[in-house]
Amino acid sequence: MESSIADSLREIGYGCTSDKDKCRQTLTQLGGVREVTAPAIAQVLGMMARTITGLQDDMHLQTLNMPNSLWVAEQRPDGLSTQQAWNVDIFVQVIQELVRLM
Repeated sequence: MESSIADSLREIGYGCTSDKDKCRQTLTQLGGVREVTAPAIAQVLGMMARTITGLQDDMHLQTLNMPNSLWVAEQRPDGLSTQQAWNVDIFVQVIQELVRLM
């Protein structure tokens, strides 16, 4: 079964919505404009509502957490992610920009 954008974003974690550039790059890597459909957006927003806080660090894709990867989350000196929740505003702004490109 194919993974949805919502599943992938959940695995990547909150850091993918830390700023517009990271969010845009992440969505592009996950399929780009062709994957931005109303059902896909609804799934992402539902997933974000269910996991607004409390994602565990071990849920992130470990293989993508390497230097120079677009998936590397913002890190504090102690190694913990600084992003503690989804930035839904950033996600919506990026979706609006991508839809205008269609």
